[in-house]
Amino acid sequence: MGEHFLVTGADGCVGAWTVRLLLDEGAEVTAFDVGANDSRHRLVAEGAPFNFRRVIGDITDRAAVVDAMGTIDI
Repeated sequence: MGEHFLVTGADGCVGAWTVRLLLDEGAEVTAFDVGANDSRHRLVAEGAPFNFRRVIGDITDRAAVVDAMGTIDI
């Protein structure tokens, strides 16, 4: 796939499955969430240490979102 995605709400049910699907397709993923569900995060990130990055932040914090976007393609 070769693209870099930012997934907001990545610790939620839909977000976590989206992250897992993208990782399985070979995408680089930045997962953005408030960090309330560490167990789900660990399951999602399992086996993807090099193309996965977790950012803890609040979606209403514009600076945090802009910072997390970095080199995001989609």
